[in-house]
Amino acid sequence: MRLSIVFAAAAACALAGPASADTATATLADLGISVNEAGQASYFALFACGLPPSQVDAMKEQMERATPGSTHSPAFNDGVSQATRAVQEARQGASPDDSELTSQACPQVTSLIRKLKAAQSK
Repeated sequence: MRLSIVFAAAAACALAGPASADTATATLADLGISVNEAGQASYFALFACGLPPSQVDAMKEQMERATPGSTHSPAFNDGVSQATRAVQEARQGASPDDSELTSQACPQVTSLIRKLKAAQSK
């Protein structure tokens, strides 16, 4: 739980700042992020890492600026489905402690947020 709170604070800082519709010049692919990974990250951010919904929405908006239509694509939805299954499996396992999933997913989410933020600031 503590990791989730720390992550949420770090992610909020990473997403903070002025947003402009024309700041994203790099696509998700240019940033080394597949649309599937972006979908996974959006779900993990909310349900494994404890990011507030408003911050997940801001992350999705940045994804949309980077690659228009990405958050409504089949690949994005497949990523969300994969992440949903992973979270459910972690919580239904013999030990419903999702700390292993959190320790794997949250650094990836943080990396994605930093890449989006860096692209936005260029």
